[in-house]
Amino acid sequence: GDNTSIVADAFYIDTSHVYCTTPALPSSSSSSASTLLYVEVSVNGISFSDNGNSYSTYRPLELARAEPQRVLAAGGSTISIIPVAESSLAGGSNYSCRFGSFGRSAAIYDGTANLVHCAVPAMGAGRTSVELSLNGLDYVIVPGQLVGFEAERFEPTIGMSGVATTVHVYGTGLSTRAELDTPRCRFETDDGASSVWEANATYDESLGALACTLVPPFASAIHLSINLIGGGSSDYSQANGTFDAFAPPRLTA
Repeated sequence: GDNTSIVADAFYIDTSHVYCTTPALPSSSSSSASTLLYVEVSVNGISFSDNGNSYSTYRPLELARAEPQRVLAAGGSTISIIPVAESSLAGGSNYSCRFGSFGRSAAIYDGTANLVHCAVPAMGAGRTSVELSLNGLDYVIVPGQLVGFEAERFEPTIGMSGVATTVHVYGTGLSTRAELDTPRCRFETDDGASSVWEANATYDESLGALACTLVPPFASAIHLSINLIGGGSSDYSQANGTFDAFAPPRLTA
C-alpha cells in the first residue's frame, strides 16, 4: 500500500544491461520477512519503463549459530544455520553458504523449522567462519566458527578378543572436552562380514586424545573411526591402521 519511489544511479554495461546498487529502503511495519518492489529503468532520468520487474527485499539477517560446529575436515558434513528467535530466513531467492576461503555451497531452506542446511566442503583441520546469503551475493557472518576434525592414529593396535581394551585415538581438531558434544567411536571388522558397533568416547585431557573401550567379539582386524558430534550424526573420520584382535591363548599346566 506504500507508493514510495526511490531513484538510484545506474551504470551502463552494454545495450542490454545496466547495474545499480540498491539504496537504503524505508523500514516497514509489516511482519513479513520480505517486501516486494518493482524495478524500473530510465535512460534519461525522467521517463521510466512501465513494465518493471519484481524485486524482493528481506530484512537484515539475525543469525544465532551453526550446528554442529564440529565437522569433517575432509568435507561432507551438513550444518544447520539457526536464526535468533523471532527472526525469519524466508524470502530468499538463491540461498548460499560461504566457508572462509574454502568455497561456497548451495543451501536449502527448511520452512517448517525455519533453518537453512548447507553441505560443508573440505576445509582441513582448524577453524573457519561460515556466512549465509539469501541472494547468493550479500553474505552475513554466522556467530562462532566451524572446527574441522580428523582421526589420525590410535594405540594400542593389538589386543585379545572378548577382553576390554582402552584405545586412545589421536587426531586434529579434537581440542578440549568442554567443546565436544557426545563423542563416539565406531568399530568395524575386516573379516568380510563387516560387523559394526559403536561406543561412547571420553576426552583424555592429559593425552589430548579420545579414549574408547573396545571389546572385540572375536579375533579379527578392526577399523576404528571417531565422531565428535553424536546425536545420530553419520560424520565419522577413520583413523589409520587396524586393531588386531587375537584369540586368548589357551594355557596348560
